[in-house]
Amino acid sequence: MNGNDKIELNFNIDTSYPSILKDEIVIDIRGAKSLVIPIKAEIIVPNIEINVDKIEYGEITVGKKVTKQFTLSNNSKISSTL
Repeated sequence: MNGNDKIELNFNIDTSYPSILKDEIVIDIRGAKSLVIPIKAEIIVPNIEINVDKIEYGEITVGKKVTKQFTLSNNSKISSTL
């Protein structure tokens, strides 16, 4: 490598559960000072709620369609698509 070479680094973060990530990556380069790259992230899972106690359908027979309305709300600071 010379002074103009570039290396691309890719990182994957597990976003399946809420957490706060605060860490650093240290890159050791032969004959040079180590590079320290701080990493900071907050993983937020949307908080989607259904605003109804229960949905009562009553009696339903085969072939009959019943429609009920309810409201979903996102009570988190991030957007979500359903």
